[in-house]
Amino acid sequence: FYTFGQTIENYKYFINENHEICDSISASYIFVISQKKGNSPTSAKIMSRNGILISEMEYSDFTKKIRHGAYKDYDENGKLRLKAFYKNNKLDGEFSTYYPDGTLKRKDIYENDTLLFGRCYTAQKKDTTYYNYNIPPEYLDGGINGFRKFIAKNLQYTEGNRRKKIEGTVIISFIIGKDGIARDFKVKKSAHPLLDEEALRVLRLTGKWKPGYMDGKTVDLEKSIPIKFGNNGTRYI
Repeated sequence: FYTFGQTIENYKYFINENHEICDSISASYIFVISQKKGNSPTSAKIMSRNGILISEMEYSDFTKKIRHGAYKDYDENGKLRLKAFYKNNKLDGEFSTYYPDGTLKRKDIYENDTLLFGRCYTAQKKDTTYYNYNIPPEYLDGGINGFRKFIAKNLQYTEGNRRKKIEGTVIISFIIGKDGIARDFKVKKSAHPLLDEEALRVLRLTGKWKPGYMDGKTVDLEKSIPIKFGNNGTRYI
């Protein structure tokens, strides 16, 4: 990625579980940026506290987070788990994942963020039914349409709030676990304490979800739900 003779400057930061810069005591990871002198940072690595490489990514413009080049992700033992290529922040080229022993698990080919071709393999290196890398969680009772109906039926927006023009959009984030149970509800964007409380109340009633999948395995995934309160009613947007 760099040519011979270029001056490379490395910058090291400590970051926490949320990838926010912090002090060394609170840190979970070490973040290293490699920069050609006089230019935007062009590559970044995340390592564990004990120096095991977790991921590395190339950028055309780091400040704008424009991925351009190779991205690699490693497991807890430092073995390659995923390899992908980006062009101007879009998947372009090979997207491959691997079993813990290094055996190829999937090989997808992308162009401008569009999947052109894909193949999945068993741990015994045999072809198997293709499945998407990311499958988001799904509301069990009717999918997205059922979820909208649930919100419309259960969300309360009082006439008093309407008259006082207490309105706005609340965004709630929560985790849908491998078991399909929703948990850890948080207000990501507040509109008003009364509206925040109502949005939290209703979303805690949603019950079980179909869990999300990543590369064929159920995983804990975060989901954000925007709910709008206004004179034209309440709705999930």
